[in-house]
Amino acid sequence: VKQITQLMSPDQKSFFVIQLGASSGKEISYFAKIFPDTDCLYTDIFESVTSYAKKRLSLPNLNYVTCPAESLAALAQTSKKPRVLIFSSGSSQYVYPEQLDYMFRLLSKIEDKSIDFICCEPGNNSEINPKNIQGAMPRSGFSYTHNYQFYAEKNGFKTKRFDIIEPYKPKEDFYPLHQGTVHLDGWFSYFKSN
Repeated sequence: VKQITQLMSPDQKSFFVIQLGASSGKEISYFAKIFPDTDCLYTDIFESVTSYAKKRLSLPNLNYVTCPAESLAALAQTSKKPRVLIFSSGSSQYVYPEQLDYMFRLLSKIEDKSIDFICCEPGNNSEINPKNIQGAMPRSGFSYTHNYQFYAEKNGFKTKRFDIIEPYKPKEDFYPLHQGTVHLDGWFSYFKSN
């Protein structure tokens, strides 16, 4: 939240903000409230979830779309704003690796817009450091440990930050429930001019 607020505060009117997998809508509606001059877009892959959030949260600068991650580039292109900020807080772990790669590829084709992708996602480092994965590794259920830096840089984005945060230390105190659980905190930027 802090880095998004710092990024947008100097010029909120120039931003179009999209949350990937907004679920309850609490985060995107928070930004819509504190930045009333910013266009905000709630996205989720499930229509029932989108409908529920839309009924509960109504703000003049917040719109709702049911779509997968790979549709975010098309939505970003519809905006007249010069800066697009896409953020994910716990949802992009559920995006299939090939779709995440495709999302970054489509975003890199947008011209004359600055694109920022900020994520804070769970991952696992019990077998391998997530920064050493050439793509993604299944985590549990439908969840993946993605190397967001790999996908971003493969598609021309610059890494502003990609940190692995280990909140469950010492590991012995959290075994086996949180064994290997980490947070992947990233910020990736792209700008392509004509």
